[in-house]
Amino acid sequence: MWVSTEFYRMVIHAFVTMRNDSILSARMALLAAAEADTKLAKAVPKADLIDTRLTGLGITWSQACKLAGVTKPQLAKQYLVYIERFISKDHPTEYRKILKPSPTGFSLGYFKSCSLSFGNEDGYRVTAKGLAWLQGKAQEINTAIAQRARRETAVRRKK
Repeated sequence: MWVSTEFYRMVIHAFVTMRNDSILSARMALLAAAEADTKLAKAVPKADLIDTRLTGLGITWSQACKLAGVTKPQLAKQYLVYIERFISKDHPTEYRKILKPSPTGFSLGYFKSCSLSFGNEDGYRVTAKGLAWLQGKAQEINTAIAQRARRETAVRRKK
């Protein structure tokens, strides 16, 4: 069969373009996979460290909130007092309140008691089970904090 030169060139050009696109796509996929592997290699030691802390002594409230996606840790404590998951106690030597998990949180294994020394003002640590619970509550907590801020802003504007 006879094909015009113009048509032949168009077919060859389309084939070369398709092949080059396939090669480029494959190269881009390999580069993306290599980049993901590099990021994972950097993250694994950090994840191992956090995992070790969670299974051992636990992590601080601030660290747990950061990992769980809770934006404002101190306001989160206030909300958890409001829904009766945390309790508010007077500080033994200072004129301020201590917001800490209820005894149920400790008995369920979400939190561990720890020394108040070494800069730990909370007196508790969050366990792996507690972090999972906090992750499940993060959206609820963040939403409640945001709603409270909107209400307070509206009250201030009315004054």
